[in-house]
Amino acid sequence: MSPLRKEGGQVSPNDLEYLQRIFDRVCVWCHIERPSKRADLLASYLMDEFRAGNREETALFEAAMWREASHFESQAAQAGGDRIDRSLH
Repeated sequence: MSPLRKEGGQVSPNDLEYLQRIFDRVCVWCHIERPSKRADLLASYLMDEFRAGNREETALFEAAMWREASHFESQAAQAGGDRIDRSLH
């Protein structure tokens, strides 16, 4: 068990500080405004990953960065599709 993890699924203050550091780094790298819906979703994602057993800082950071990159790409593709659809009408 990770030294950051408490019994019974509780998240300790140390856990929260640890996750906050990762969250802050991802927000800076991905230009995520706070507060925002996107920041809330990222925080939930990190917490879920942590509770699921992903405790390695590098792995959490990379997973969050991958998630944000995938999210950004899907939004860009959707926006591109919207422009194409409008031009066809």
